[in-house]
Amino acid sequence: MSGFFQESLVAEWTANLIKLAIAQSVNAKTFELTGEVSCRACGYVLGQLAQLCRHGDSYFLNQRDFYNRVEEKPFDTPEEYAKSTLIGEAHCGSKECRVRLGNILSLRDYPQFSPIYPLKCKAVQIKYIDNTNEKEKTIMKKKWSTVPFDIPFLVDDSCPNDADDDNDIFYDACDSLPGDL
Repeated sequence: MSGFFQESLVAEWTANLIKLAIAQSVNAKTFELTGEVSCRACGYVLGQLAQLCRHGDSYFLNQRDFYNRVEEKPFDTPEEYAKSTLIGEAHCGSKECRVRLGNILSLRDYPQFSPIYPLKCKAVQIKYIDNTNEKEKTIMKKKWSTVPFDIPFLVDDSCPNDADDDNDIFYDACDSLPGDL
């Protein structure tokens, strides 16, 4: 073989390996999240992992049924911040548990998504299907930054939002009743 042919073959092979490595690293972080988020204290299922979203440092379930799975404890006086208002605490909806899962926030920059219920990572456990071996794994971390996959941002298209669905049968924090107006 000539030197030029060998060099071009090696260059093509190297370029293909780089493309493959990039594709594998992207796929490892953007795979479909299949599983559930539940209370760490009692195992009460709070929602589907695919509905877990992020806004800044707040991680929350963007799922209508989630609001029926928590108990709200509003504060007498809300705490005002630059981009949000802390309006209460969210507790586990299981009657035997009631452990604090996180807060209730009203977002000024995204009122259409408000309120959200940011979950404390140390208060929940995540069960998910590992795509590499199809086995169920359980994650119990103290910080969201240590979870082994990326969680989509609120304004990202990959974060599902069904807050505008008025055909559901559940009353939640996004709904208003005729007497509320």
